[in-house]
Amino acid sequence: NTEDRMEGVFFTPPLTITAYAICLMAGLLGGTLGPAIVWNRLGLLGDTISHSSLSVMALGLILGLPEQSLLIPFSIALGLGLALIRSHRVVDTDSVLAVVFAGMMGIGLLLMAATGVNPTRLLLLLAGDLSSTQPPDLLVVSAWTLLVMTYLLRFRRELRLITLQTDLATIQGVRVKIHQTALLILICVSIAICVKLMGVILVTSLFV
Repeated sequence: NTEDRMEGVFFTPPLTITAYAICLMAGLLGGTLGPAIVWNRLGLLGDTISHSSLSVMALGLILGLPEQSLLIPFSIALGLGLALIRSHRVVDTDSVLAVVFAGMMGIGLLLMAATGVNPTRLLLLLAGDLSSTQPPDLLVVSAWTLLVMTYLLRFRRELRLITLQTDLATIQGVRVKIHQTALLILICVSIAICVKLMGVILVTSLFV
């Protein structure tokens, strides 16, 4: 049952090392990207992706695909969309996130009810499922964490300047739109990856 699977993370030796290592990588991701999320006023981004994942996962089930197969493409599309909106400065980003957050969550609940998802399975989506993590999951999370940290360290000056004074960064020749888009995609994909570990409910607390 669900309780046995959760307890297996702490009491089954092969899973313990993998699960804790993945948690460590996820903690590095959250601690590294958290300040960037706050400084760029993207506090609702974590809630939007995590709660929208209900709709995305339900759609995957309807199409007969693995639950999280559409989550990464959705997060990339959301990151690109937000970058486009921010570059034109037509609508406030928080307003867009709030609409997507509420709408996608409502659609997700309706789709979940329509597909008749097993309550145990739904609980694992909401609260996370560390007991199902495998060494390949650790490899993916570790590689992604390395990529994120390498990018942030390599372009730390440009990113700091963009965050504090976008106009000055443009004058100094920084590719503002490219870096803003890259940062948004990194944040969105990182949140999507961690949804499996922390669950829909708790993943936001890891980043903000």
